[in-house]
Parts: sequence; C-alpha cells; structure tokens
Amino acid sequence: MKFASLLTFILLSSFTQAQIINVVENKSDADVIIFFTSFEWNADAVVYHTRSIHHARNMPGHWYFISGLRRRPDCINIFVVDNAGEANLNIFLSDDERKVKLNQRYKNGAWKGKKFSPS
Repeated sequence: MKFASLLTFILLSSFTQAQIINVVENKSDADVIIFFTSFEWNADAVVYHTRSIHHARNMPGHWYFISGLRRRPDCINIFVVDNAGEANLNIFLSDDERKVKLNQRYKNGAWKGKKFSPS
C-alpha cells in the first residue's frame, strides 16, 4: 500500500512539474482551462514558449506544446477559451524567457484539477 501511494505521488509530481502542453478540443478533456491574454499585467503567468522539451520539464514557466487532439496522461491538457471569465488561468505567452513570471495562483492552484488516469 505504501509503495502504491508513493508511486502515485511521484507520478503526479512529475506530471505537474512537467509543462508539456497538449491543447484538447473538448473542455471535458482538459486539466486546466486557459485564456491567452494580450496583456502581460493581466496574466496569472507569463510563460515562455520553448522549443526544448528538456526546458519544459525542468524549468517552471517554460511551455512546450505538442500536437494532439486527445487527452494525454503524460501532459497538461489545456482547453483554450475566448473569454477570460471562463478560464481557470490567464496566460501571457512571451518571446523573452527572461520575462517568465508565475504568480501564487499559478504556483499553488494552477494544476490542482490535473486528472490522473493510468491508461
């Protein structure tokens, strides 16, 4: 029993630390609902769109996007909305990795809705 609990904790921790982003088509498949804001000051997080999967796994605020239409257990599955009121988080995508900034809402509550399915 202890081993199963420890394994679940490790898996969940690695998923929430990894910022490999999969955009899904259905809201029900999403772990987090995102609104991409045009204003840096209005964002819960300023994230850098990296081309390196290594950076996404090891550096908070670095997002690596993959192509996928279905929910994946090894990624953070996001659904993008057009209205900030419908979103769990407002995200600003930056071209400058020095501008990465994560507020407490992002750090503490951003991925709490992360579903874990060992499929």
